[in-house]
Amino acid sequence: MVINMKEEAGKKVDNMDVAGKRYSNMHGSGSKQVVRKIEGETMRTEWDRATLLERCRSGDSQAMLEMSKCCDTEFANMWLVRAVLYGNEEARELLRCNPQRASNTFLPIENFIPGKRTSWFNGRYHAVSLSEIGFDNLPSMDETYMLAGLSKERVIVLGMETGYEPPDEDGFGAETYYSYYVYDEFFHRISPKAFEDNPHAAYGVGNEYIKAHGDLPKLRMDWLVEDGILKAEKFST
Repeated sequence: MVINMKEEAGKKVDNMDVAGKRYSNMHGSGSKQVVRKIEGETMRTEWDRATLLERCRSGDSQAMLEMSKCCDTEFANMWLVRAVLYGNEEARELLRCNPQRASNTFLPIENFIPGKRTSWFNGRYHAVSLSEIGFDNLPSMDETYMLAGLSKERVIVLGMETGYEPPDEDGFGAETYYSYYVYDEFFHRISPKAFEDNPHAAYGVGNEYIKAHGDLPKLRMDWLVEDGILKAEKFST
């Protein structure tokens, strides 16, 4: 589920209305014009960012580059690397001049290299943060999710904890249960099904996905290798 940026902007405007009224009582009605200007700029900024995000979710590398200029550091760096992967030459030049940015990303860049993930799940991320980068239809906005990076079939899997069974009297047998959800590389959920305690079945959705989407864009891992961001090895594209 993508956050309604206009609604969030509206909340911020409400807060500024309160501040504006207090300021007006002390300094006169002229301050209202200042508050209105701030309101308009805030709403326009949030709207522009939401529009950019939707373009990113369609694979637009220029939008990814623009997003890298209007986010906090780790998010900005992630979008910059993604812009390079999707063939943006300006982004490539920026990253080549600032290679350290590739090692300080919200999601490690290995998550965006097909089949390069080093383990099934390599981090926990809150739903709000995932939503901010475009993950839609998250089953709960109050939970944290484990993330397993892009498979060779170009799907990403999120895992959400759904239950816990404590150990027995001898301290053995503890079990944690998860449901798994399947997304494409642009963070669209591609299967309504929740896969209970079976990440392999979740990744199996990728076989059907890749057959139905033979026109997926080529990823420029070769650029990252040439520029010293990734070590040379054989990649799937």
